[in-house]
Amino acid sequence: FLIVRNCIGTPTDHHMRRLALVGLDWIRAKDPPLSLGLASIVANLRRHAVHHEVHSINVANGLDQDALERVISSDATDICIGAFVWNEPHVQEILQRVGDHQRVVLGGPQVSYVEAGALESYYPRADVFIRGYAEDALAQYAKGHHVPGIHYKGTRDKGLQASPSLEQLPSPFEVLEKNRFHRWETQRGCAYQCSFCQHRDPVHRGVSRFAEERLTFELEELRHTRDIALLDPTFNQHLAHTTWVLDRIHACHLALQIRPEKLNRRFLEACEQTRAEVVLEMGVQSLEPEEMRHIDRIKGADPTKCVDLVKRKLRLAEDFDVRREISLIYGLPGQSYDSFMRTYDWCKTHTTASISTFPLMLLRGTPLYHLRDRWNMREGYIAEHSWRLTANIPHVVETNTMPAADMIRISEM
Repeated sequence: FLIVRNCIGTPTDHHMRRLALVGLDWIRAKDPPLSLGLASIVANLRRHAVHHEVHSINVANGLDQDALERVISSDATDICIGAFVWNEPHVQEILQRVGDHQRVVLGGPQVSYVEAGALESYYPRADVFIRGYAEDALAQYAKGHHVPGIHYKGTRDKGLQASPSLEQLPSPFEVLEKNRFHRWETQRGCAYQCSFCQHRDPVHRGVSRFAEERLTFELEELRHTRDIALLDPTFNQHLAHTTWVLDRIHACHLALQIRPEKLNRRFLEACEQTRAEVVLEMGVQSLEPEEMRHIDRIKGADPTKCVDLVKRKLRLAEDFDVRREISLIYGLPGQSYDSFMRTYDWCKTHTTASISTFPLMLLRGTPLYHLRDRWNMREGYIAEHSWRLTANIPHVVETNTMPAADMIRISEM
């Protein structure tokens, strides 16, 4: 479906551009029609009185051509698109259709993690690129200002990242409508540098938290939301922050992404005592020391000690009445079917958590993306074997240590 919202500011600068924001998201029945990231950008454009309209397009069943026609026939000076791994084919299609009278501005992870000087090889028909968090950079661009993180086609690409002050950004919940399900963020960035992951913060190399004043406002806005998925990649990184949130959250279903190494009794007690029904999504990925080393699971640490620590923490979590889900990745460097099954069998034997398995995705700009030839990683699609994948997302289907047949065997588990 398509939602168009005309949100016209009162610009005082006659050079200000008119933006058409295009969200190409995989929207399920329970999802709000506007993503959290797009709402955050819209909230800041409103604050800066930037002329804009929003096109939120559900690409779960492909790119709706009527929706696309509305985008390219608008009177906007710029078509602004967030590029993600799941919408890459649709971004390329739009680039082919946009006329010369409009600029195309691209942001998102598919742009942010591209090395300096290579953006235009991926998107030769795009005109402007924004690396990093785009809320403030896009508003400044619309007003004709030049800030770090914005790259113009044909100019020297410095590879800089936009990095707004989180304390200065308005809340996306000033824009989002009430819904039974919402995604939410209380912090950005990740303290770790896993070689398969795009969650790595390229600016701060760590975690930045939103101010308690903003979070208090958002908790009030979310009080009638029955299902919340927290996007913080490692929610349990800082105990004081996690307990502050858990002490204040209302009764709801609350999914938290956590690092198992950081589990401790105080955090698990807070999960038990909170009014929310907590689900801990624990990214274990592998319990094989060599595989942990290949993916830089904890950079510079002894991988054998890391595995022992994770196992101790997973056993600790068994003492608490908190629902847990373990995720494992198959297709990792050096991984075989047998080594994957050793991890799977240990989790099945020693924990009561549910287990989900995912094929490795070579996300643009990550270290493994650049090392795929070293491990003879072949990308393709085995999506028909897994309900958690989409046909648009290529993933590893074979490596020099795991044949395609073994990848399919795991995907069918």
